[in-house]
Amino acid sequence: MKDTIDLLKNASESLNSRTDHAEERISELEERLFENPQRRQIKKRIKKNKAYLQDLQNSLKGTNLGVIGLKEEVDKEMGVESFFSKI
Repeated sequence: MKDTIDLLKNASESLNSRTDHAEERISELEERLFENPQRRQIKKRIKKNKAYLQDLQNSLKGTNLGVIGLKEEVDKEMGVESFFSKI
């Protein structure tokens, strides 16, 4: 009888520890589940910010190229005018 009781206690303790371990894993998975939407939102915001930054860089490059192009055109025009004035 005592052996049977000891066997049942051991089985009960084993089941309790397995149940505790399973509950810990479930709570970890729940935490991950709730973290993922926040991470997704952050990743989306990062992508949007990168795209916005790239657009700004492209527009500034275009503006710089336009300014550089204007300077070149002005220099060419002055060169032509000076060429005709010399003639």
